[in-house]
Amino acid sequence: MDIATNRLIHDPRTREYAARRTATSSSRKEIIRILERYIVRQVFPEIRRALTPPQSSPQTARHRGHQRHGRSIQLPLKAELVRNTGP
Repeated sequence: MDIATNRLIHDPRTREYAARRTATSSSRKEIIRILERYIVRQVFPEIRRALTPPQSSPQTARHRGHQRHGRSIQLPLKAELVRNTGP
């Protein structure tokens, strides 16, 4: 059983839609095809959003470059600070 058929059985709005389409002489096969397309349009953006990697923020970027007032400022890495502050 697929999602469209399940919605036809359990969802009141989908049953009302199917009744309206049946009254306009649409077949059950055509109604299910239209419902499947509708469901895909609802679900596909959510799937894409879930599979897209999150954008990295400037604080977690590896290059440690920061934008401030339109200028790029390079911060020294921690290892460079330790090496340059020794005796």
